[in-house]
Amino acid sequence: MLHCFECETHVQNQCPTCRQELGNIRSFALEKFVQLLQLPCRYSSSGCLEIIPYSAKLPHEALCNFRHYKCPYAGVECPVTGDIPLLVTHLRA
Repeated sequence: MLHCFECETHVQNQCPTCRQELGNIRSFALEKFVQLLQLPCRYSSSGCLEIIPYSAKLPHEALCNFRHYKCPYAGVECPVTGDIPLLVTHLRA
């Protein structure tokens, strides 16, 4: 099975479909493709319009202004999560 270096670190040398050992076969063409890949931020439904290179996606999402937070209400285990405007509305209610 062909895989890029990025995926090799995530699948721990095991095919995610059949669980067979992958071996050490890297696809440089696949690696080049992944480097060129542009993806929307996971918080696009909350308003983030960024289109990010694959390699910068996780760092961007960790700092994105539209990222989701857990409800900060002290002393209560509240299941609500969302962006800042949603939580402000939730806390006011």
